[in-house]
Amino acid sequence: MLRSASERRNFVIALKVTSIEKRYLEACAKKAELCVATYVHRLVTERRLKKPATLPPEVLAFKGQLYHLCGVLHPFSQKRLDGDEFNALERAEIKQIVQTVGEVTRQIKNNLI
Repeated sequence: MLRSASERRNFVIALKVTSIEKRYLEACAKKAELCVATYVHRLVTERRLKKPATLPPEVLAFKGQLYHLCGVLHPFSQKRLDGDEFNALERAEIKQIVQTVGEVTRQIKNNLI
């Protein structure tokens, strides 16, 4: 098939790959019954790159709440690891945190399932 001057491929793009990547490209091209250059060209021109997945705002909010809970729990866990006992105020705070975790869990279940 003859191409017009504007359709000819006149430019070369060099691509550096590892030896494993080279063998993989060669194997894929062979399987597709193409030369490596044609295989890579078709791979690039015929396939659309997938946009990186973004999380919905609700999921990001849950993620923020969970990180916050981790930050709140850290001093308690550190105290426990040091062998100290919790006083009444700390036990009350832990009870509140457990309720918050339960609420976040319910929100996740209601919104994501």
